[in-house]
Amino acid sequence: MIDNVELTFESFHKAFGRAPSEKEIGMMMNIKATQQEKQIKTGRDGKTMERSRISQMNTMGRGGRKKSNKVKVTPRAFMINKMMMKYSLSPEDIADILQDDLKVITNCISRFRLPREGCVVG
Repeated sequence: MIDNVELTFESFHKAFGRAPSEKEIGMMMNIKATQQEKQIKTGRDGKTMERSRISQMNTMGRGGRKKSNKVKVTPRAFMINKMMMKYSLSPEDIADILQDDLKVITNCISRFRLPREGCVVG
């Protein structure tokens, strides 16, 4: 019965003399999406809403970007990471070499989760 009605709020109100319920609005949206899909001839089986939801979740998860294994760090963090990875220095030794406070070094280590592979200065 709802298939024969033009799928707008006004036409539904004219045909039935009342406003559509939430369930009926959902049905109209689903029918309209299926009609558009058939019009475009995508060859898919009317699962527009499901594809849209999955696409939205994927896009929101990574912001439309590919996941990268490299982490951008500051030049100082890059230097600290290299000292820890290549020369196996402790944070106390690094603070002594750079003549900096140990708290600054430990904050940098915890901020960038050092030591780690794939650091890039950026």
